[in-house]
Amino acid sequence: MRHLLRVSGVSSFIYWLQFFLADAILFLIPCTLLLILVPIFKIPSLIPDPAMGSLVLCLLLYCPSGILFSYLCSFMFSKWDTAQQVMPQLFMYVSTAECMVFPLCVCVCVCVRACVRACVHSRCLLRLRIFMCVCMCACGSTLEPIRFGC
Repeated sequence: MRHLLRVSGVSSFIYWLQFFLADAILFLIPCTLLLILVPIFKIPSLIPDPAMGSLVLCLLLYCPSGILFSYLCSFMFSKWDTAQQVMPQLFMYVSTAECMVFPLCVCVCVCVRACVRACVHSRCLLRLRIFMCVCMCACGSTLEPIRFGC
């Protein structure tokens, strides 16, 4: 199809812009349904105006980034069939990884924090304290800082 359009004189920019606009329209259909269903079902956390505005902003910003990411990932495959089999699993694992890594990181921070509190004055736990600080910075923990005085 692309070759046929290129022979007809369509530039690469117009070709990809057309696909992007078509995919954006297809993406906006479920987003619009979501924005209609949220007030209908009266979800308490999304009813206030700032929350609804944030949801709209998130959906509008996710649309181009999700489409462009899928285009970028599609270049990893030479066959359409392989891309159709691998891409859904790739997106599922990437989206699930964030939901799994953050709670695990917080759990590790809490466990290490408990160990450090039990042995605050022990010099042998210096590495454990440093590891805990790195974990807390990595997961953006809002736990109160530990005083590392010996």
